[in-house]
Amino acid sequence: MFVLCVSFLCIGLTGFAAEKVLLLDGSILIGNSQSVENGNVLWRTQTGDDVRIPISQIVRIDAAEPTGSTSLPARSQPPNSSRQNTSTSPDILRPNSEKPIFSSSAPPLSISPENSLLKSMNPVSTTPPPVQRDPLLEIQNSLEDVIDLTPPEEAFGHDAIEETWTASVPLLGSSVNAISSVLSTAQHTATAATNQASLWTNRIQLGGNFTNGNSNIDIVDVLAQFERSTKVSLRQMDVGGQWAQTTGNVTANRWWLNGNFDWPFSSEEDRWITFLSTKNEYNQLANLNIRSTNTTGLGYRFYYEPKKRLITRIGPAVTVEAFDSPDNTRTTFDLFSEVELRWPIAKRTSLESRIRYQPGLLDGAIYRVFSTSSIMWDLDEENRWKLALNLRTEYVSVPSPGRKSTDWFTIVSLVYQRK
Repeated sequence: MFVLCVSFLCIGLTGFAAEKVLLLDGSILIGNSQSVENGNVLWRTQTGDDVRIPISQIVRIDAAEPTGSTSLPARSQPPNSSRQNTSTSPDILRPNSEKPIFSSSAPPLSISPENSLLKSMNPVSTTPPPVQRDPLLEIQNSLEDVIDLTPPEEAFGHDAIEETWTASVPLLGSSVNAISSVLSTAQHTATAATNQASLWTNRIQLGGNFTNGNSNIDIVDVLAQFERSTKVSLRQMDVGGQWAQTTGNVTANRWWLNGNFDWPFSSEEDRWITFLSTKNEYNQLANLNIRSTNTTGLGYRFYYEPKKRLITRIGPAVTVEAFDSPDNTRTTFDLFSEVELRWPIAKRTSLESRIRYQPGLLDGAIYRVFSTSSIMWDLDEENRWKLALNLRTEYVSVPSPGRKSTDWFTIVSLVYQRK
């Protein structure tokens, strides 16, 4: 643009015909260019006044259309009284307006103190302003010649369709959409799981004993219980285990996963219930790879309250046991019977117990007894932190060869319960 402006200035400086200069703000000056000094154009207006215009403010200089005499008044010609008494007709016009940009009372525009846009300008003139074409139209035409306003979709031969940037990359768009769908599904699933988990009572129980020195004993006892109880149904899940070693020898390695589901038999107020139960256990020291007992049957709720609970369950069961050393798998049909007890025995003390008895239906020599009992002491007013003394026993009348029939384990645990 700078080169274009200088070219027009050079053309203007070669003759004395009337010229017009188009400024960046759309204003037009009528007169004649005199010289170029220090980045400014010395411009003589039709009234004979000289104005310094920064080149950076000039769009172009054209020859003015003839409107009569093209002679320019000399700089030294003084203004007469008739000029001063007539209406002002400015040399500088705004687009689509007859109001002058500069009035006699307005200070001259300047880029710097030493280079003013209008210097000693006298806006009073009796000469009517020449007829001008629409400056905005001229500016628009000049800009269109320099700037390519063609829309990108037309320039590249595409329809004007909104697309994401991934849609233009092969396979990437569909991959991003698929990932977004998976992440959205995962988010909804996590939210639903969190909301569902908040409805369950969670109990985390952790106990242990670690001794080093003349005795090297490590014992770990963990239990996580999940329960959701309503006036109608009771759903229970618990997973836990015990691990211990003495001087490098494993003395306990037992883990289990149990579940129980109760529903009223006929109506919500009915004490009779139907139940579905599954018990699964691994015990390394008993050479037991898996013992799984699954049963369904009837039960009765003697007490079913938040702090008092006495429920009995009975029904047929199938037990599958897989032993190791020697390998042996045994399946028995049992009579499943269980008593669940939760009872307060003092203001801050309660007893929790679950006793299960399983005699064989086809082989009377095989029967099993499992018991878990805990005495709980509340440690805070909200009954969230508890101290538990646990006793777990397990009796199998016909164990794996070389193994004992009875296992028992006691431990003190710290319990946190979230309701």
